[in-house]
Amino acid sequence: DFDLHRMQRILRELTLEVRIHACSSLEEFEKALDAAIYDICLIDHHLGGNVSSENALDLVRSHKVNGYTPAILVSGTIDPRVIVQSLQGGFSNFVDKDALNVARLSQVVAEALDEVAETSLSNTNRQRILSRILKEGAKTYADNTRPHLTEIYHKVDFIRQCIAQRQLPDPGTLDQIE
Repeated sequence: DFDLHRMQRILRELTLEVRIHACSSLEEFEKALDAAIYDICLIDHHLGGNVSSENALDLVRSHKVNGYTPAILVSGTIDPRVIVQSLQGGFSNFVDKDALNVARLSQVVAEALDEVAETSLSNTNRQRILSRILKEGAKTYADNTRPHLTEIYHKVDFIRQCIAQRQLPDPGTLDQIE
């Protein structure tokens, strides 16, 4: 509880508009993810019981709405190898509870939000580029296909005219149509 109250106090001191939703179980965390869209998730490494920070991160990453929300690992004493594994496993950053202050938390949150903005921007750019490629590809396909379709249309029209006049085209013309 001390850690939670300290974290809430520091979060309120940030210059950002902050709404805090503290969860005491994975079930509560999952309900919170379903109930709102979050900009950041701060996840304590030591959640108690058999629950790990990786379990909470898995919930975030698999969530249909909050799946790309940056998750920051929060811990006191932790093996540096665990920090590296956590960052490689999908956490955006790490903040040490013992060194936690407004400046450090502000920096970590800003970095995570910048990362999301860059990813969002790259997704937007990617979508724009793909859209342009599809449009250009469709135009090229249409331009390349149009003459062939026109030729097929003329051949079908010729056969229809022959049928309407009750005439059979000569075998050479039929071979050419095929």
